[in-house]
Amino acid sequence: MEQYYGEKFLAYRFWINPLDIMPNIPVFWHGNGPMIKSDKGQIANMISSPYLPLEKKNNIRDYKEFGFNHPETLNFLITHEFGHSFVNQHLGPYEGRINKSSNLMSEALVDKMAMHGYSYWPSCVAEHIVRTGEIRIALADGNQKLAESLRKQHMNDYSFVLIPEFEKKMEVYENNRKKYQSFKEFVPELLNVLDETSVEKVRTKLGLSNVKYEVNLTVNVPENSGDVYITGNQSSIGNWNPNIIKLNKTGETTRQLHSKLILI
Repeated sequence: MEQYYGEKFLAYRFWINPLDIMPNIPVFWHGNGPMIKSDKGQIANMISSPYLPLEKKNNIRDYKEFGFNHPETLNFLITHEFGHSFVNQHLGPYEGRINKSSNLMSEALVDKMAMHGYSYWPSCVAEHIVRTGEIRIALADGNQKLAESLRKQHMNDYSFVLIPEFEKKMEVYENNRKKYQSFKEFVPELLNVLDETSVEKVRTKLGLSNVKYEVNLTVNVPENSGDVYITGNQSSIGNWNPNIIKLNKTGETTRQLHSKLILI
């Protein structure tokens, strides 16, 4: 991971938390990866929940293990959470730029991401990139089988549908390491994926229709009102920019818009 991202940390610390469980859910595992900064350097951390349900016992002394004996899950979470240490801090300075593409988080994708706790667009983008990194590192290690398994899991099971576009960009990074010596230097180029994507492309990836319908909108306004604008999650209504689509003045108290929209 250090070689791939072109960066090293002072230390990597793994913490287990046997109490990080969800009631009434037989199998629930996750982790989080806080970064700690010290005078000597940055320390990447991972705090992990148990991976396996345990049979209830009467006394804590009767437990011989605490749900962490699952190497496959452990390896996956370590790569994922430490991946956030390499990625997130370099996306932070570009949060404003990322939010300009928040229209891509259309209702359809919001529903998918909310299931996993990523309904905030910058967090969703970070998850896309970290998961893309997992795939590319697996390929760099010569593990094609793992890479394909991760693609299936992240794209098909969890709906991180922009991973193919991010993978294509990361190939540019991988093939130009003299120019981009670290991931940090490549972030501005990588984020061009967001500028080159549309709501319609996202919907297609989610298997949803992009059929557009003729829509006539009439808005009643008080007399002597000025200009009236409309915005929404599609290019034909401004992609959430409130200063693009102005309604036509058809009378002192009416404004109208004729457009083609995807009805969601």
